[in-house]
Amino acid sequence: MTKTVLCVDDSASSRALMACALKPHGYTVVQAVDGTDGLGKMGAHKIDLVISDLNMPKMNGIEMIQAIRDDNRFDGVPIILMTAEGQKDELHKYKVVGITGWISKPFKLREICSLAKKLIG
Repeated sequence: MTKTVLCVDDSASSRALMACALKPHGYTVVQAVDGTDGLGKMGAHKIDLVISDLNMPKMNGIEMIQAIRDDNRFDGVPIILMTAEGQKDELHKYKVVGITGWISKPFKLREICSLAKKLIG
């Protein structure tokens, strides 16, 4: 069964890179432009993994993650937060909202694929 990854980022190029990395490995990729869009896509699709940027307009990554974790329909869905190198010191705060892990931006394509394989097969 094909696994679906939701990529949430206000950068079209970041979303496209993630999709280019994941699709050849058999993943279906759903893209969202911000947290509000991401929540809508969570409700409209069966999402197996979320990869989200931190800083986005309308609803940032943390607000979206909190909303996902507050909705029992999405229990058990792993969430990876993408953060800029300088934000690493703040990661302990983000664990509290329920992130499964994190990756630094700029990310490496093989890192995205490796995390997806590790978390959802």
